[in-house]
Amino acid sequence: MTGSTYEVWVRALRAWGKDPTVSMDHLPALDEESLPPAGFERLMVHMGKAVQDFTEQWSSRLGARLGQAADEFAQAQVLVDAKKMFARRLLLVTHPGLPHSLREALWEDSCAFVRSLQQRLEADGAEQDRKDFGSDGKHAAFYRRHSMLDLISPGFPLADFAAGKYRDPIHSRGTADA
Repeated sequence: MTGSTYEVWVRALRAWGKDPTVSMDHLPALDEESLPPAGFERLMVHMGKAVQDFTEQWSSRLGARLGQAADEFAQAQVLVDAKKMFARRLLLVTHPGLPHSLREALWEDSCAFVRSLQQRLEADGAEQDRKDFGSDGKHAAFYRRHSMLDLISPGFPLADFAAGKYRDPIHSRGTADA
């Protein structure tokens, strides 16, 4: 690792913004005293850009793939894949090299996004149910069963899930439609 702490983080954030599978394990620890205030602010701009770029691409891909999914099984797979990728955003914002206060703020922002997304998915499902009179609420129920909220549940193994080492919790709930 060459360069200042700031340079190492900026390079890593730029790389992660293009490819969120890039490892961030090598990053040095930061605290409020690691950088002058202006440097810390610039670093947060880079962090914000990386997270925003990721989220825009992720949201666009999720919408497109859900729209292309031919059946409920395909939709479930889209959601599992999307959750695995979103777990990478959560891993970034909870990186142990970030100051605790910053991790908390970034985590809360990410949790708010996940909660809002889950509400939108369920509302979209309810709208589908209204249009499909015989659905008996199955669309909204589908999004509740495949909830994004699992990602922000205490103790959820984000790193293992993102790496594909942990199955989506829906598979351990004993539902027949997963």
